[in-house]
Amino acid sequence: MASVPSPRRGRPPKHSRPVLLKSASRVLIDRGYDGLRYRDVAEAAGVPVASLQHYFPNLADLRREALLHQVHTEIEELSDNVHRLNDPWDRLTSIVVSAIALDPVDRKPEWMLWLEYWRAAGRDPDLAVDNLRTQLTINELIDLILSEGVESGVFKPRAEVSAITKTIVAMINGYGIHLAINDKVGDAEEAISLVEAYVRLMLQVDPALPSFEFAYSRLA
Repeated sequence: MASVPSPRRGRPPKHSRPVLLKSASRVLIDRGYDGLRYRDVAEAAGVPVASLQHYFPNLADLRREALLHQVHTEIEELSDNVHRLNDPWDRLTSIVVSAIALDPVDRKPEWMLWLEYWRAAGRDPDLAVDNLRTQLTINELIDLILSEGVESGVFKPRAEVSAITKTIVAMINGYGIHLAINDKVGDAEEAISLVEAYVRLMLQVDPALPSFEFAYSRLA
């Protein structure tokens, strides 16, 4: 009869750091930034608390890294989706609809995460700096889309591109706060429609261009 090997001692088993951070970000959404605990994250990730502490000895670091990991991942995905497209209207459609989020299953958790991010950034100088970089990245992405649309003749802006960009971002973030707290059926669609109305007015686009929702369904 083969002997059963003794349990290995010493270093904890290897786990995927990104997977641990993803689990931590889900817990953070449920419990809030300040309420995140090792035990809850360990249970969500299916790992011992000791293994989690091996990667994140400091709870404050785990909270911050979980928050930043998910925020940065969402920004990268937003950027990747935009850069897969060539048409300026399709690219603007993608960034607006993806940011507001049509899927109710994903929408509330995504915006709850951003609320936690902004709340934490208001108290943490390092997160405040990161938030400035993140907002700059989003603004530069939309600036690029609008500028390319102007060059191709698709967009004919009534104001400075940078001013239109800031307003688009402010509208998305403003509706996002509402959707995180009081999301009702049709609210996301209404938010997308209102952003589109502003975009059409300020960019003087061809009325024949499809609505954001229709264009996005075609891109999906």
